[in-house]
Amino acid sequence: MLNEVVTLIRNGFSCTQNSDKKGIPVSRIETISYGDFDFNKIGYTTDYRINIEDYKIRHGDILLSHINSIKHIGKTAIFHSDKTLYHAMNLMMIRPTKKVFPEYLHYVLSSAKAKRFFEGRAKPAINQASLNKRDIENYMFPLPPLKEQLKISNRINMIKNEIFLIEKKAKHIKNLRKGLSLLLTLLR
Repeated sequence: MLNEVVTLIRNGFSCTQNSDKKGIPVSRIETISYGDFDFNKIGYTTDYRINIEDYKIRHGDILLSHINSIKHIGKTAIFHSDKTLYHAMNLMMIRPTKKVFPEYLHYVLSSAKAKRFFEGRAKPAINQASLNKRDIENYMFPLPPLKEQLKISNRINMIKNEIFLIEKKAKHIKNLRKGLSLLLTLLR
């Protein structure tokens, strides 16, 4: 179960965010909406009454969307940045122990199986749903030895990189075709 391989699962701190980009940078649901951390979609706040360092997101931490539409419930992103960001409300932070490779856990939590699990336990409300901490903690998944977790994560990363390169080439080819078409039009 997930709670056996993490040191922390918790919601972020409550705060009022400002639009003038002053204060400390904080996570928002939009920050992870595409499965990666988007620093163009972070918030800022000066409104906190906590020890803020307790909420600093660390390398390898995973954020999970636990309050969102059913379509977006359970989305995750893993933090791999040197930038400073603090964990604000409406996202659960999951901090892995040394028993699980963070990238492996991220891939497990972003799998179709996990998505079905989270959707099945989400409590619907008007235009959104929510998962509670206990539902997230009770997610069960295979846990091979660390060496195997690393191999699996590396293989997934390799495939994702290949897909990215192929998509980039396909976009380049599409642009070349447009340019060629335009040139041929000019020659008529």
